[in-house]
Amino acid sequence: MKPSKYTLYSVIFLAIFCVLVWGVISILLVHLETLERSRLKVWAMSYREVANTTNLQKDIDFAFRIMTRYNDIPLLLVDDKGQIVSMQNFSDVKPADPEAVEILEEIRAYRDPIEIVLPHGIIHYVYYYQRPMFGMMRYVPFVVFIMGVVLTFIIYWQLSIKTQSRQNALWISMAKETAHQIATPLSALLGWVQLLSIRSSEESAVKESVVEMKKDLDRLEVVAQRFSSIGFDPVFEVVDIVRHTKEQLSYLELRSTVAVKFQKLGSGWDVPVYARLNVSLYAWVLENLIKNAIDSMKGKGKVTFTALSKGNYFVLNVKDTGEGVPKKLWKRIFVPGYTTKKTGWGMGLSLCKRIVEKYHNGRISIVQSKLGFGTVFSVRIPVHRIG
Repeated sequence: MKPSKYTLYSVIFLAIFCVLVWGVISILLVHLETLERSRLKVWAMSYREVANTTNLQKDIDFAFRIMTRYNDIPLLLVDDKGQIVSMQNFSDVKPADPEAVEILEEIRAYRDPIEIVLPHGIIHYVYYYQRPMFGMMRYVPFVVFIMGVVLTFIIYWQLSIKTQSRQNALWISMAKETAHQIATPLSALLGWVQLLSIRSSEESAVKESVVEMKKDLDRLEVVAQRFSSIGFDPVFEVVDIVRHTKEQLSYLELRSTVAVKFQKLGSGWDVPVYARLNVSLYAWVLENLIKNAIDSMKGKGKVTFTALSKGNYFVLNVKDTGEGVPKKLWKRIFVPGYTTKKTGWGMGLSLCKRIVEKYHNGRISIVQSKLGFGTVFSVRIPVHRIG
């Protein structure tokens, strides 16, 4: 699964952050090494001061204190012939030991000595190890880099898994929605077939059944068009939204159980109102709202549809007698993935909102709800003025 661009941006940002941290620590180590060498130069100057002193009455206490203060640094004092004169902070190793020569060669390989000029032109050199703390800090940038790489990989992996999970949930939701969309006309077709087998001798019943079966077949074709159009821009046409709304309600009422009653109210059912619609998507909104209402009523109750013309909008209110929705959830139920149903996927109302508001420049919302008494959804679609 290809991760989203935001996942890649996050990984790139983390990688840049790790490189910056690595660079800052490296610069800090260079600074500390410079500071350490400066301290050794002060020690060398103090050593030279003590070695050059011929007047025993001269106060050299300050020089001794500096040498004592810096006695925690491992160092070797070497003459101009390369012989080790003395060693400091090398446990169990003496200047004459072969190990001392090995240590000297090791230090020479990566660090220049500090020169000390003594009386009579004698020159000594100070070779030094960094203190253990600085030695360990040399590996910090590499540790940070490795940790950054590991952390970047883990985050990338987790985000990829999250993206995969979202994609899987989306496909499952679409599959469930497809099954629901097909189930309505399919179950109706089975019902008409059974009716035909029972009342095959009645010509009027046969004709009625054929007409309704044709509607269900048309419905299946509409469902196929809906899902084949996913990913493409919807096509709009100026139509009578009142007529299409009544047709959808009649179709869905006839295919609902007898325990669910439909009622139409309002002054907007008899006057044509034209709007720029994608008829298939608009029907999808109505079907989702009605299905949501029937589920809320647990398959028994009344759904009331009120049609009104308000200014530049056609307004359709859908009221059910179901469980109701707490006010704090009025906006949240339109968020993709959120559902209060045990078997729901939280896609129906989010699709309604997307279709109404993004594609039709309208508005869908809950305008009233009371726990135990039902909910009123309001759909507002802009009116198209002809002429």
